Amino acid sequence: MMLSLLNHGIWITGFLIKKQRIIPLLCSCLVCLILTGCNPASQSLNTFWYDSPAEHWMEALPLGNGRLGAKVYGQPGEEQIQLNEESLWAGCPEDPYPEDIKKHYACFQRLNLSGKFEEALQYGMENLTISPTSIRSYQTLGDLYIRFMHGRATNYKRSLNLEEGIHTVAYEVEGHRFIRESFISSKYNSIFYHFR
Repeated sequence: MMLSLLNHGIWITGFLIKKQRIIPLLCSCLVCLILTGCNPASQSLNTFWYDSPAEHWMEALPLGNGRLGAKVYGQPGEEQIQLNEESLWAGCPEDPYPEDIKKHYACFQRLNLSGKFEEALQYGMENLTISPTSIRSYQTLGDLYIRFMHGRATNYKRSLNLEEGIHTVAYEVEGHRFIRESFISSKYNSIFYHFR
């Protein structure tokens, strides 16, 4: 388990686009930018916003990459982050993807789209899974507490951006603005926590 602090960060998502789709895609993006630029509310469609910290587990916001997990409470004075890590309770990390998964997934998808659900299920069980095929046991690793010793916070907001997977807590204490961001990277298999 690695907890890293970042002073800044850039998150980039890359994808492949065929040449014949570039012009319609660019036109669509331009229209979306024009429309969303005029309407701030539309920019938050993929974000959950709260005006108070979590008091219970169900109110804490989740982060994860499939192997690492966290629930962030967002308390101004003392942050609580519940941590999960797959291999602690379920054994060593493993690669759950069999060879030629792309080819097999395409066939599995074709069968489903053709309405051959039973055949697709059988094909998937034979070609898209490796041992173990059952869900492994998974429990809490523990809780990380970070004490900030802040007094009473005002202008509090916490959010979870579902598109970027970034949890943000922002508030003011005695006229000073504080922002805390956290996310879990799939690429680096790490939990990142940034405080400014």
